[in-house]
Amino acid sequence: MNEVADGIFIGAESDVSDESLLKRHSIDIVISLTHSQPDTGDITRIDVPMRDGPQNSEETFSNAVDKVMQQYQNDQSILIHCSAGSSRSPSVAATAITSLTGITLTEAFNQVIERRPDTDPHDALVRQAVKIIKTWIFPQAISYVRALRRLIYERWFRPDWSVIISEAMLTPLARRSLLE
Repeated sequence: MNEVADGIFIGAESDVSDESLLKRHSIDIVISLTHSQPDTGDITRIDVPMRDGPQNSEETFSNAVDKVMQQYQNDQSILIHCSAGSSRSPSVAATAITSLTGITLTEAFNQVIERRPDTDPHDALVRQAVKIIKTWIFPQAISYVRALRRLIYERWFRPDWSVIISEAMLTPLARRSLLE
């Protein structure tokens, strides 16, 4: 079992049944990505069964990431596990880390790999992670750019201001954003 981000651990199915290991790492919730139902003792287990590879729907992958994010935002220490802890759980963890922290998906995968060297996510799971990040994060980025554009316009081009700011004073990026 490895901590890949603050309060987010990745492990194998064998780690889940070791209650002393779970308690030593202060695990509050186990998110199981397997089809078996491992005994976690007194620790709450949330089952989101997935298969390794392309057999998972986008909804299933998204649901697993959402469960991690919900528990993390409730200040829970989470263990995400699959059979070996090398493909499904790292993919879900990296996607959740990206969504929670704002780092890129590449940075999140690199962080997971650095902290859990036997990580080897299936290409199909990485593609699903990319698709989910584009679906969740990209619209938020567009909203941010639009809000920033409004702020610039309101601050620099208020009708009640007597000073006219010339277009040449704006950076090319700001000029392009205002014209869009």
